Amino acid sequence: MDAKYLVTNVNTALSEALSAMVAVQPNDSIEFIGKYLLQYVERQEHLEAEKVRELEVEGLAIDEMEKEKQNAAIAEEKKALVESYNAKLDMFIENLGTSLSKQAAMETATNFITEYLNVPASYVGIVKKNGETECLHYFGANKGQEHILGKKLMKPAEEGEEAPLRQGLSFDAFKIPEVPEEETPPLEEGEEPPPPKPAPTVQPIIIDDVMRDTRIKYFGIPKIGSYVCIQLKYNTIDHDASVVVGSDDYTQSPLPQNVLFCMDTMGKYREFTPKDVEIGKKVGETLVAAFETIEGSMFKKHTAFLGTYKSANNDVQAAAAKIGETETTALANVGASLPAEISDSEKAVKEGEASVKTWGDEISGNSMLVDSILSLQNHLLPSTQVVATLFYCVAIMGGANPKECKDVCGDITWEAIRALVLKNIPELIKNFDCNAVRTVNNENSLDAIKKITEENNLFDTSIYPPTIAVCNPLAMWLQKAVNARTAAIAFQAENNVNLETK
Repeated sequence: MDAKYLVTNVNTALSEALSAMVAVQPNDSIEFIGKYLLQYVERQEHLEAEKVRELEVEGLAIDEMEKEKQNAAIAEEKKALVESYNAKLDMFIENLGTSLSKQAAMETATNFITEYLNVPASYVGIVKKNGETECLHYFGANKGQEHILGKKLMKPAEEGEEAPLRQGLSFDAFKIPEVPEEETPPLEEGEEPPPPKPAPTVQPIIIDDVMRDTRIKYFGIPKIGSYVCIQLKYNTIDHDASVVVGSDDYTQSPLPQNVLFCMDTMGKYREFTPKDVEIGKKVGETLVAAFETIEGSMFKKHTAFLGTYKSANNDVQAAAAKIGETETTALANVGASLPAEISDSEKAVKEGEASVKTWGDEISGNSMLVDSILSLQNHLLPSTQVVATLFYCVAIMGGANPKECKDVCGDITWEAIRALVLKNIPELIKNFDCNAVRTVNNENSLDAIKKITEENNLFDTSIYPPTIAVCNPLAMWLQKAVNARTAAIAFQAENNVNLETK
């Protein structure tokens, strides 16, 4: 056991010491062996320390490799996220043009940008004329910002330091920034003048803190946040003179249309980065490109409809003329049946009833006239505004809800009438009762309808486009309905009965 211990613990050291002593043959062999053993211990400690350092270096290298792997994995993950982020934008750009309507495209674009940039609000304004003044109509907004839909922003009438506060600044997005004049430096003999600088263009409006800018107009509760307004423009054919009728074809007559694509961070404050604005502009440009695509598709369907619809116009005119003859007979029959002692006011009611019923029955009972009305649902692009106004008054006189005939901004539009009201007009005409008691407001009272008919001269059948001949019998029915209703209200008032209540 003792021998094993010696072999295990001191054999190597003693063997080296004895071998060295034999080789050196020192005078004091004991001292030599002692010093050798001390040096042996130092060498062993040094070797152990070197091994520890090697292991530490190896460990550091392994740690560094692990870190590099982790960093590489993180970089790949970030790259995948960026690629996914960019792919989401690319997919949106590719698919927006497939939207079924401009309204759907605006909803898709505003909802996309708010989610993509993590901002609370995005909305779309389209510039329209309100009389002689330009007005921004907000037709699109993301989910949660519906309170902006239908709002209007008039172009500020005054500018400068004395202008009223909170008029709104969005119209500034259409202004080309002024560039100060610069003196041209003198040229050396033979030196070419520098090329002219590119002309300035409109730039997005960026407001970092809306609370501090006194031009900002709020459509809700004021909150701290940032605002971006991006000007866009496209050529629209969604107007009442967009289709030029040729001898054998139809061509487009587009007009420039200004659009604003807006975003804000009110209530979730952060400033917009240049990258945010760049993405917003890209989404806005995609939106107006989608508008052009959608309108192009509407034009093809619209002109295809016109080609088939115009052939019925002569028949419509002939049918309208026959209704006039039928009315004359009906009035003669009424006159013959009235007692001699009847009052003038009651006689006016009876005659009014006969006239409007004749026109209503003849229009609603004539399949060709009914088809001429219902098929206008395929009249996708607006006709003249007077046509929309006529159909609005006919529908309201028949008892339709005025809101169904207007867009989100409260304006009478052919698009709303075509989509929601047109299909009901034959039935509304058929069931009209001039003696009915109605609950009315400022939009559907007889006085309101009279005012619109007078302002737009709706009873003059010569103002309607010949391509929509059914306007003429409808205008005649409207005139008879207004006259009959006027007579009925006057007669009932004599008996202290009010046919219109509020």
